[in-house]
Amino acid sequence: MRSKYTPILTLIILFGACAAFISCGEKEPEVADFTGDKVEYTLREFNGSGLSGKVTFEERVDNSTRVTVDLNGSFAADLPVQIRNGDEVEGGEILVILNPVSFSSKTSVTEVSQTLGGSQITFQSLLTVNGHIRVNSDPLDLASVGAAVGLGENELLSDSESYTISESSGSGVNGTLTFTKRKAGHTLATLSFTGTQDGLLHPAGIYQNNSDLGGQEIIQLNAI
Repeated sequence: MRSKYTPILTLIILFGACAAFISCGEKEPEVADFTGDKVEYTLREFNGSGLSGKVTFEERVDNSTRVTVDLNGSFAADLPVQIRNGDEVEGGEILVILNPVSFSSKTSVTEVSQTLGGSQITFQSLLTVNGHIRVNSDPLDLASVGAAVGLGENELLSDSESYTISESSGSGVNGTLTFTKRKAGHTLATLSFTGTQDGLLHPAGIYQNNSDLGGQEIIQLNAI
């Protein structure tokens, strides 16, 4: 009788040991690194660089930020990237240095938790900063701008108006003037021309009256 039940007992013991082994081998579920909150910005081309792309901010559970830059265009070396104070036209001091955009992958990924000065900066702080992201067109010149986008109050909205500028006195110069509203309420004026002479600066401004009457300059624009 004893031998009749021994195999059953052995099977039960083996099954229990197997179940215990499987249970011990299971891992606790990992806590997600990211909260799920993210914001994307569109990088605009500057100075005829041919560069454009997007920037993505992703919030981590510790309030830090993963910043990913995906760049389009042709370039033969890694390009520096910074988060700077001020808007993308006037520029400003460097707030955060990001990893360069690789010329092979055309991508930059940086974990951001501090400013260049060592102060903590959170995901929410980056969204409201008075600044911009700049991708340099020249790896050796941090003042160069190949692509950029405003952040916080400098972010460009979808509200815009464009005007056609026709040549005058047979100059052969034509172009467009586009007004785009920023989040803070002020306006970015963008001039784009064809027919200008390379290597020369062309002053630009907004004047009273029409072009035939002429008038006093009321807003001075950056030279073309």
